[in-house]
Amino acid sequence: ALQKDVLAFVKRVHPPDHPAIATALNNLAGTYSALGRYTDALALQEDVLAFMKRVHPPDHPDIATVMSNLATTFNELGRHTDALSLQEEVLAFRNRVHHADH
Repeated sequence: ALQKDVLAFVKRVHPPDHPAIATALNNLAGTYSALGRYTDALALQEDVLAFMKRVHPPDHPDIATVMSNLATTFNELGRHTDALSLQEEVLAFRNRVHHADH
């Protein structure tokens, strides 16, 4: 309940595309995952990913982090093919952004 209150507060005090909203959504999704509520976590993580892609440049590292979280949730839901596909995207993303010398 506390994280839902925080999310409501963050949405009230920040403009709609403020990164703090994505952080609050992601935190709530993490709590849902920890509680085994993977379907609820999945819905929020998909929202967070869409949000991040809308407000950040395409090579922002937080996008890869959210994608990785989403892949973990796919795994927990038994969607292993989706998880593998997304993790491969994350790897390609990180290789592209960080280059070989990172």
